[in-house]
Amino acid sequence: MPIVLLAGCQSYPGYVEPVLAYKTIKTGSTLTINNELTIPAYKARVHMQSGKVVLENEIDFYYPNCSVEVRTIKKVPQKILPDVFTIKMIKTDEELTGISGRTFARFGGQYDGSASHENMITHFYITSNKQPDIFRLSCQHWEDPTDSRHLTVSEVNATLGDYVTF
Repeated sequence: MPIVLLAGCQSYPGYVEPVLAYKTIKTGSTLTINNELTIPAYKARVHMQSGKVVLENEIDFYYPNCSVEVRTIKKVPQKILPDVFTIKMIKTDEELTGISGRTFARFGGQYDGSASHENMITHFYITSNKQPDIFRLSCQHWEDPTDSRHLTVSEVNATLGDYVTF
């Protein structure tokens, strides 16, 4: 008689389900910009990573990064002043991206045309009567397409540091 082993669907007791930002932070709640931020000239956003303001070319996209965005691009730097914003909508997005076969082959790999990473994005659409041009906080990171997830609340908070709080 064959022996049949059954395995349950119980998760590992030490595992804690991550609390995803878009499931926890709700429409109608507030977001506070605590410190002045500066958007560079000819840009529409200021970037943050690991609790610091960083330039776009300094971002390591495999790690959580966020940006406060404005509607109007100007020829001069733009100041974002401390303010309280209402979150009017939250959207998530996923962007699959592949690297070129030529680039991959140069490093000795075989390219099958599939995505090399997935950009997992959470957009917080915000509004303030004092600064109506500021419209969004976007937080994202690159993930392996076979095992991707959006950022958790703690990852978003660590990325924003003292600059922005929920």
